[in-house]
Parts: sequence; C-alpha cells; structure tokens
Amino acid sequence: MTISISATAVENTIVSNSDIVGEWSCRILYRDLDIESLDTLDFHADGSTVGLGMLSVQNIFTYESHHTGRWSLKNNILSENSTNYRFGRIHSKQTEKRLSDEPQLKALEQQFFQQLTKDMNNGDSTDFEILDLKENRMLINHVWKNQQRHPGLCVKKVEVNPN
Repeated sequence: MTISISATAVENTIVSNSDIVGEWSCRILYRDLDIESLDTLDFHADGSTVGLGMLSVQNIFTYESHHTGRWSLKNNILSENSTNYRFGRIHSKQTEKRLSDEPQLKALEQQFFQQLTKDMNNGDSTDFEILDLKENRMLINHVWKNQQRHPGLCVKKVEVNPN
C-alpha cells in the first residue's frame, strides 16, 4: 500500500464526530517492525467503540484482538481508550510446527505476546491522525508515544438498502 498526501489536503480536512460514527475496516503498516494490522472498528455515536483485529508480525506470527472502549475526536486526532484488549494466537500450522521445533523462536514469540498484551492494556490512548477524509475513505497515521507515524487506510462500511 502506498499512501501519499499533500499538506493542503491535511489543512483542508475538517472532521466531525458524525464523520467517524460507523464501522471502519483499517489497514496500518508498521514498516520498520515488519508488522501489519487489519482491524474492524465500530465507532458508536455515544462515544463507545468495539474493535476486532488481526496482527501479522513478520509474516510469521499472527494474533487476533478484541476490545471495547471509548473514542473522542479533537483537531483531527481520533483517540481511542481501552484497557480490555484480549489477544489470541492464530498462528499457521507451519508456524506452530516451527514454534515446537525451535525453542528460540518460541521464546521470542512468548516475549512478543506478553509485551503486546502489556502495551495495549496500559491505559494509554491509541491516537490516529486523520490526514484526509473523502466519502468513505480515511487516510490516517497511527501516532505512537514517541511521535513515530505509521500510515494507514480506513474504509467505512456502507449500508446497502435492499429496497
């Protein structure tokens, strides 16, 4: 996925709460870590949120996540707070075999899983800088505490009326 955005688009994007409400499918790339996340985030008008996701690490480890929380929007920064992330391992059969055959890989995976659970349940908000919002597509940066930005694209689910 290649994402480019001009400074004028960022400056001209004004996002309201009503723009956010709904179900979004988001893909974020963490190139420096060789991680990709795919999430479905449902932002409710009352400020609550429900998320389901999948995290792929170096195309070896795969995790699923579930969480609920609260969201807010200020100055085009969408913040989500949750302290109830639950993670599960959904590794491929090939990865499971490698984990049973390679003790060092198993130790690395266990360490990563523990850190993932700790980091996501520490009470910090997850912040998304909204770069552009047009129709049902939102370009974002996931902004970490250290201000490192990771590009993402979210697509809003559109309800189809059968009538």
